[in-house]
Amino acid sequence: MRRFVCILAAVILCAVPTFGEESLKKRVERIETELNQVNQEVREIEEVLMSGTIIPVENEIDVDDLDPDQLGEVKGVTVSTEISNCDSATGWAASGTGTSLSLDTSNMIEGSGCIHLSIGPGGGPSNTGRAIFTKASGSWDLSSGKLLKAWIKNGSSSDSISLSMGESVYNEQGVTVTVPRDGQWYQMDWDISGIAAASKDATTKFAVSGFNNLGVGGENVDVYIDRIVVFGLSEVKAFLPEGLVRLFPNIFLGYFTSTNVNPTTIYISAAGAAPAARKGTPAAIVTIRADSATYNCWVIRHKDMAANTSVRSDGGAALTDGILSMGEGVFTVGDNIRVNPSGSKTIYFIALYAN
Repeated sequence: MRRFVCILAAVILCAVPTFGEESLKKRVERIETELNQVNQEVREIEEVLMSGTIIPVENEIDVDDLDPDQLGEVKGVTVSTEISNCDSATGWAASGTGTSLSLDTSNMIEGSGCIHLSIGPGGGPSNTGRAIFTKASGSWDLSSGKLLKAWIKNGSSSDSISLSMGESVYNEQGVTVTVPRDGQWYQMDWDISGIAAASKDATTKFAVSGFNNLGVGGENVDVYIDRIVVFGLSEVKAFLPEGLVRLFPNIFLGYFTSTNVNPTTIYISAAGAAPAARKGTPAAIVTIRADSATYNCWVIRHKDMAANTSVRSDGGAALTDGILSMGEGVFTVGDNIRVNPSGSKTIYFIALYAN
C-alpha cells in the first residue's frame, strides 16, 4: 500500500493540468495539498482493509460518472475476512515431532502478539513442524474471497512453506510459497480466486506447514506467524458492479482473468467484462499480478506514454506487450507475462481518472 501511495503521487504530478497564469508557487502549493489529501485517504483505506470493518459508502457515487443500469442499492459492505489476528493462541495447535506452539508478545509484526512455533533438532520428515488454526464455532464463508495474506517470519531449515485450508481437514486446498530463512517478516500472498465457492464457503481450518530443523543435537529453531486475512473484491455489491471497488471519487480497483491474447480489451467493470461501468478515458492504469513470487510486479501506463509502452513500478525497463493503450472505459493489454500470462490468472488493476 505504501508503494501505491508513491505511484499515485507520481501519477498525480504527471496529470496536473496547466492553471493558466497561476503562479508556480501556487501550483506547487495546490499539488502539495492534493498529495496530502491523497496520502490521508490512502492511510484511512489501509486501516479499513486491515481491520475488516464496514465502509460507509452512502452518497459516494456521482451518477454522472456511471451508467445508470450499473447501479443498485448502495450500502456498506465488509471488505475482508480475518482468519486470525494471532493475538491469542486459542484455537491454534502444533503438530510434528519436537514441535511446540505458544503465544509470543514481543516479536509480532502487528497487534499485541503472534504465534510462535519452536521446532526441536533432528531433521527428517518426522520433525516437520506445522501450525493449525481451527475456528472456535461455525465457519468462514470465503466464497467471494480472492486473496489470502499471512505474515511469516521463518527461522527454520526450509524455505518451501505450505499454506492450506479446508472445510473438514486443514489440507483440502493449498499452495506452496517461498519464505526466506533470514528471520525477517514476510507477508505471503495466496490467490484463492480459482477455488470453487462451494469448496471454501464453510472453511473451518487453516494451516502453515513445512518448517523443519535439520540440525542434530543443536538448538531449536523458531518460526512466527501473524495476522491471516482474506480479501474479497466481489464482496462489494450494488454500489458498483461486482468486483469493481471505488476507492476514491476518481480511483477504481478491479480485476480480470488473463488470456495471453495480444491484444486483450479489459473494461473498467466487473471482472473486466463489458459494458464499462466508468465512463471516460483513464489518466493511468496500474496492473498487479500476485500469483507468482517470480513475477510479483506492478505495471503502469500513463496517458502521456508512447503507444504500446508501459513500465514496471520496481524501476525495471519499459515493457513491450504490456499495457498497450487506454480508451473510453477500457484499456488493452498484450501477452506480457506480468500483465496477461498464459492460463487463467487473476490480475488486479487500478484505474485512475484525472476528473
